[in-house]
Amino acid sequence: MPNDMPKEVDYTMLSTFLRCRKRYYWRIVRGIVGRAPQTAPEFGRCIHKALDNWFKFHNKEQATLEFLTSFKENPADEKRTNAVAKKLLDLYFEKYDHEGFKVLQSEIPFTVPIPDTDKALMGRIDKIIEWDGAVYVMDHKTTSRLGYEFFYKIKPNMQFDGYIWAARQLGYPTCSGILLDALLVAKGLTIPSQLARLQPLARDLSVRTDDDLKRYINNVKSIIEDVYICYQTDDWYENTESCCDFIECPYRKICKEDPEIHERIIEMDYQIERWDPRKGVTNAVV
Repeated sequence: MPNDMPKEVDYTMLSTFLRCRKRYYWRIVRGIVGRAPQTAPEFGRCIHKALDNWFKFHNKEQATLEFLTSFKENPADEKRTNAVAKKLLDLYFEKYDHEGFKVLQSEIPFTVPIPDTDKALMGRIDKIIEWDGAVYVMDHKTTSRLGYEFFYKIKPNMQFDGYIWAARQLGYPTCSGILLDALLVAKGLTIPSQLARLQPLARDLSVRTDDDLKRYINNVKSIIEDVYICYQTDDWYENTESCCDFIECPYRKICKEDPEIHERIIEMDYQIERWDPRKGVTNAVV
């Protein structure tokens, strides 16, 4: 196994390691993913493309077409469909037709050196906006669970902290927080009697202090140190408390069997798809 830790890290790599070191090993070190189509992240990516088009051209038909020409339906997924996306986008365009903020920059890739390390933080910020004289990052998320508890995750949140910290390094030193833009993915959006009971769209604003971001960077450096040790020792222990998070870890079918047959399971049920932080997308929340 390679013992060279990548020079660039992103939120997916850091959060995967925190959730389970063995999961990091399977996904990042070995680069394996299940053969079944991953509809949720693809749906989120295509909604994201449609919203980028909307903010750029403010044309409903063009933005919807951006989604329809990018997304391929999975017959096994009844809530991530073209019909659901069209209704969701129609609701979004109607509710947010006139924004109170100004978009300063969209789709900003970044590679920012992490202080006191030889690593860099990589990622992509959806938007940087100016609202009432203050600067924020804006992040779009699709989710199948949108209620008041959804916004508990806005702070603390390592991904959002990273975006705000990176924005400050990219020429926005006064960036003070994040506008989280959430969109509900549900079959009920296309059923009038159910739509009336749903909250399909919601936003929340959260600020960060200088001390918040200092703690974030210190935490990231500590995580990097732990990841480095695992690369050197090739010791990736399992966090069995996370095996059934979000129903089931995609690697549970490997870990629950004897090590002697792990490679056989991988050959049958998985494929190689190396994680590249330059292309990583995390716009969907299952």
